[in-house]
Amino acid sequence: MNREIIDFIKVLGIATIFMLLFSFIFGVLNKMILNPFRPIQKSIGLKGLRINSI
Repeated sequence: MNREIIDFIKVLGIATIFMLLFSFIFGVLNKMILNPFRPIQKSIGLKGLRINSI
């Protein structure tokens, strides 16, 4: 049981790190590329919040 729990925690940690990296990269891309398109950026942000809330 302990090994399974440790593996699960490792997977969760790796997943959270990848999500943080992806959100950071996506935020930088938003600032660089989508700055002129404010409505698109807002809609993408709303979709991101919905995905994160689940």
